[in-house]
Amino acid sequence: MLVLAAFPQGKAFCFLRSFEMNYFVRFESLQEWAERHTAVKPLLTMPRRILDQIEITDEMLEQLTSGVEHPNPRVRFECAHLADHIDDERCFEILFRLCQDDVPRVRAEALHGLACEQCKSCPLPGGSVAILVEAALHDLSGKVRDKMVMTFASHSPDARISEALQYMAEHESNLQIRQKALQALKQHAVTT
Repeated sequence: MLVLAAFPQGKAFCFLRSFEMNYFVRFESLQEWAERHTAVKPLLTMPRRILDQIEITDEMLEQLTSGVEHPNPRVRFECAHLADHIDDERCFEILFRLCQDDVPRVRAEALHGLACEQCKSCPLPGGSVAILVEAALHDLSGKVRDKMVMTFASHSPDARISEALQYMAEHESNLQIRQKALQALKQHAVTT
């Protein structure tokens, strides 16, 4: 049995119960991680309109990349979120790596970052549409599939996205996602 518990001051602990033994594993909190990564720390509280204009330094990129492997999913989520909003093509590597994360919320944020044309002035990386369509059609998490449908609605015209939305509108097991896919397909068709 795995139980996650949050404690005061942002500290998180993982409690594992196996047979007769109890284990406590302490995860470093987002705040603690930020204290150790001073170049990234100010970015965590910046408004998006300012964050969009930041020129990322090599030190910031290195510290942001270090969060990809962090055991705390909140840290990984914030790294994906920052990589989405920082307008620098070097951040795509972070997003590609987090697209395979075990936690659906982290995966969804990374996938959104690969697809979001509103957040980037640099061109989206080649091959990203195939990854996005694969996630939209086959991810086990409904939250991830839902986020992809919402992102596809505002994406620039692409036949692969239209086909994926059409398939989801007809075959998605989640009725709400199916309805959103139909709406997104209509929006996507208007822009083509």
